[in-house]
Amino acid sequence: MLFRSLFSSLLAVSLVAVSTASDAASRGIYGSYRVVNPSVGGAFTNERGPFNFGTQMLATANTTTGGGISIAASQVAPLSGMQFRLFPAFPTVAQQTFTFYSTQLPATFMAGNGAAASGDVSFCPAAGNAGPGNLSCTFFNNPGAGNLPIRMGVNNAPAAPRYGGTLKVLRNVINSRVWFVPIVPTSMNPVAQVSAQPNSIVPARTWTPGITNFKFISDPNSPGPNYTAILGPQGSIMTLGAFVSTPPATDPRFLDGEAWGHKMTTGTVSGSDIFPATVASPPPPHFFFTRAGTDMRVATVSGGLTGNIVLVGGAIASSPSSGNLFDRVAVLSINVPEPGAALGLCAGFAGLIGLASARRRSR
Repeated sequence: MLFRSLFSSLLAVSLVAVSTASDAASRGIYGSYRVVNPSVGGAFTNERGPFNFGTQMLATANTTTGGGISIAASQVAPLSGMQFRLFPAFPTVAQQTFTFYSTQLPATFMAGNGAAASGDVSFCPAAGNAGPGNLSCTFFNNPGAGNLPIRMGVNNAPAAPRYGGTLKVLRNVINSRVWFVPIVPTSMNPVAQVSAQPNSIVPARTWTPGITNFKFISDPNSPGPNYTAILGPQGSIMTLGAFVSTPPATDPRFLDGEAWGHKMTTGTVSGSDIFPATVASPPPPHFFFTRAGTDMRVATVSGGLTGNIVLVGGAIASSPSSGNLFDRVAVLSINVPEPGAALGLCAGFAGLIGLASARRRSR
């Protein structure tokens, strides 16, 4: 009777272990996703996120050379909320308010599929997307005729697996209002002139960081009224004054929201442009940043991979309304748990059951 009870208990646990082992391919991978604007700095660096997730994903290729990771739709997203942003480093932008809703599409990451899979990237885009741009741009200050003075690079170590892939997050933005500053206040004239521009991204467009290399996305703004205003220390509108004028609908400044994206990678994304100046060399003084992806996963005794992996995806954006150029970077951090623990547990219980059975027969 004692044996039967023990056998039943062990069998039940063993079946649970078998079920867990057979489901090892869809482990509960977890992590976080965010989109950052490196040049904004401080509390306003994160454009979206960080959004933590702990949902089921699928590890598809458990090999020691860089196992693939597939993410089903809507695991990292939907992401939604309201946001108020300031841009203290950019005197021609006051503030932005908006409501957003984003949805993530299925994604797969693997070796040989990152942003620099066929060679390192060094890119300066063409203004207005009027061509392929400069694909061998060595310095932002020498982009070539018709190209914007902003550069993005993606680099990998010589023996790196060039791991990565495309991550598409569709974003809807509603009730957005961007306040630009066409007349910046000075010590002699502290009254600024601000321009309110509504911008609703409907239907959804993809966030540029993480999408296909060099893919162009346009998000045009609408011309809005101009007012006088008193701005706060970080550029926000403290007092909105008198109405000044409404720009014509044909104003070329409102060909806004030009952006170019790159795939996710475990390599290093870098960017540079003229403003805000954070480094002095090589001249002229300019802005420069780097964001590095990593793959810290290690091989397990069961032949899989476990550990942390960080993928980064870069993008360049141009704002003709304000004259600013800036970068975006998507950061996807994933923890991959040990895939073989359940198999070992199952084998252990099977061994106990076999031992108990043998003892019973010997009596």
